[in-house]
Amino acid sequence: LLLTTISFAQTEREKGIEFYENGDYKAAVEVLKKSVETDETDGEAWRFLAMSFARIGNEEQALKAFDKAAEFRDEDLNKKYDLPVKFIELPKNNYTKEARRNNVTGRVKLAVEFGKDGQIKHIFILRELPDGLTEKAVEAARKIKFKPAVKNGEPVTVIKFVEYSFLIF
Repeated sequence: LLLTTISFAQTEREKGIEFYENGDYKAAVEVLKKSVETDETDGEAWRFLAMSFARIGNEEQALKAFDKAAEFRDEDLNKKYDLPVKFIELPKNNYTKEARRNNVTGRVKLAVEFGKDGQIKHIFILRELPDGLTEKAVEAARKIKFKPAVKNGEPVTVIKFVEYSFLIF
């Protein structure tokens, strides 16, 4: 029975991700909710569920699902791929004059959709900083150059957490 339940969750996850990639975020939410109810340990399903909520504008549910998704490390999720996302260029973030003047330090945390076509698709802000630093982090994330993850020989979309640290020395 356990094996049947897990394979049901996997097919639900795959169906949900397919809805997501086709832009039917409401259908993705419905299917991915079933997937995580069946297998609460599916970090990939949690990430796509969270981003689906974000895409339909349900920020509160997106944040809850991203909290759950954050329990699963990238290293563990990377095992599901033939090749994980490969970063080619990670642009630096820059301080704003206001943030430097106000001695703002900390981290901006983002959930970033790395498309199977090698493009950054959607960015959801999980932790912000004032004085334009959140905007600087989003701007840097949009410029990330990468090779998509590969699963079963095909490029796939992946959602990863990206953090930008702002420190004054």
